[in-house]
Parts: sequence; structure tokens; C-alpha cells
Amino acid sequence: MKNLLTLARNSILEEFTQGYNLNLNEFREAFKEEKSVFITLYKNKELRGCIGQLQATKPLYLNVYEMAKKAAFEDQRFYPITKDEMEEITIEISILSPLTTIETLNNIIIGKHGVMLRYKNQTAVFLPEVAYEQRWSIDQLKKALLAKAGIKKDIIENDIHYHVFTSKKITEKNLL
Repeated sequence: MKNLLTLARNSILEEFTQGYNLNLNEFREAFKEEKSVFITLYKNKELRGCIGQLQATKPLYLNVYEMAKKAAFEDQRFYPITKDEMEEITIEISILSPLTTIETLNNIIIGKHGVMLRYKNQTAVFLPEVAYEQRWSIDQLKKALLAKAGIKKDIIENDIHYHVFTSKKITEKNLL
């Protein structure tokens, strides 16, 4: 799995090197299974970017390659990562299980399940560790999901759809 962290870091660094293209062939066979991922970037233990996808449509190595770049350069909450920052960036990869539909948030285990809320065309997602680290109750998690999706409180509960997933997290901080 350390190879995936190397791939994520090198995919970001590729953007700073004119004419350099990362050779993905070395990752192709080992990480060919379709898996969805989230790439989270930290600088000095503070969130610096996080992007991923919930539905796997490509092999794991390609998703890591693409999502690392998106987390570094396309997370609209942050300005793009600079080359000078890269030494201070810690990368975390969350490899997600397939989504499972649940009827109510009462069916989740805080810290084990990540959650996606869908209401019409609006969605919000939290990885499994978010609610745990924030020490949210189920009700606080629901309020945070609604707020993140930009949904007003006056909605019909039956129109909300919940999906859960688990994740396997690998991070550079465990390797340092």
C-alpha cells in the first residue's frame, strides 16, 4: 500500500515538472481492481484538500493518480498546492467499500461508517472518521450532512436517501 502513497505524491509532483509524465505501468497490475477513493491532504495537521469519488469506475491506481491531483489543485475550498508546500504535505488515501443503502442514520456506527446523504440533486459525504473525530451524535451528523449539502430544514424526511460505506485508510504519517 505504500506504493499507492508514492503514486499519489508523485502524481501531484508531476504537475510541477515540465515535460515529465509519471509511468503508471508499475502500478497497473497490482492495483487494477476498480475501487473508489478519497485523497486527503494535510499541512501541519490541518486539512489542505480532499477530493474523491464514491462510485468506482476505474482501476484503483488511476483513481489514486487522478484524485490526488484533484485534491491538490481542484478543491474549491483551498488555493492550489504549491511546489514549495509539498514537503509539508501529508497524504492520506481512503479506499472505500461499495455503497450500501440504509433507511435511517440510526443504522450506522459512528467511526465505522462513512455516510452519503442524497436529497434530489444535492449530496453530502463524510468519511468514517469525521463524525468520530468531531464527537458527533447521529443527530449532529444528520445536521452536518444537511448543512454541507445546502439543504434547508423544511424538507420531507422520506425524500432523503442515505448510503453508507467503510474505508481502509493508509497515510504517510504512519510511515514517517
